[in-house]
Amino acid sequence: MSNFTFLSTNWPALYETAREAEQNVNSAPRTSCFYARRSLERAVKWLYANDSYLKQPYADNLAALIHEPTFRENLEPCLFPKILTIQKIGNLAAHSDKPISSSDSLHTLKELFHVLYWLARSYSPNAAAICKPLFDITRIPQKDSSVADRNAEQLAKLQTDLSEKDERLAAKDAELARTLEEIEALKARIQELKERNRKMPDDHDYSEAETRDYFIDLLLKESGWDLKAPDVLEYPVKGMPGSTPLTDRAPLRDRPSFR
Repeated sequence: MSNFTFLSTNWPALYETAREAEQNVNSAPRTSCFYARRSLERAVKWLYANDSYLKQPYADNLAALIHEPTFRENLEPCLFPKILTIQKIGNLAAHSDKPISSSDSLHTLKELFHVLYWLARSYSPNAAAICKPLFDITRIPQKDSSVADRNAEQLAKLQTDLSEKDERLAAKDAELARTLEEIEALKARIQELKERNRKMPDDHDYSEAETRDYFIDLLLKESGWDLKAPDVLEYPVKGMPGSTPLTDRAPLRDRPSFR
């Protein structure tokens, strides 16, 4: 059983990619973060292909797609920081030698879970039948020492290979494309599903505070900070009202709200 089983019926390709991320969390965290980003990219491109509310931006890369104003407007407010987190850690995994830990891959997988749950409940024809899923860490396989994690160079090549494969599949699909009327009818149906599903109460816990905290740490890591070094996350201060010198510690930075 996977945390992403709710995708398997209506989103089989997305389910398989998310499963790759899930399977590699402990054994190959860099690879896991790569597949989490790929899952996000496939989900975002599906949205642009099927939701007529979204306007195509100047470029077709993930960064341009997620920053397009209509894309952000279409999201639940707490989701955009999660999407940024998945994008950034995926980029670090594939394009840098900065260390990626299993705690990074686990957090990224949780963020992906929330984003894909929102996608499924917003656009699935049977959204009402999707039971409210809870992220279950026990469904993630334990570390397998026989599995080797990929390095950034290998993942960059894999990304190129998969992108070329996606382009070939897209070209093949274009040859078999439905008529314009069928496409427009499908988009109208998607809008109906989205509006209907939005009327259902959404009491899912999207873990917004956890996202905010981790995202700040991710930005520090991206900038080259070693978060495990002494006095990085907090440091001793003197002379604070009501404090005991050398014992009180103040945070290095406040954690801002994304709203």
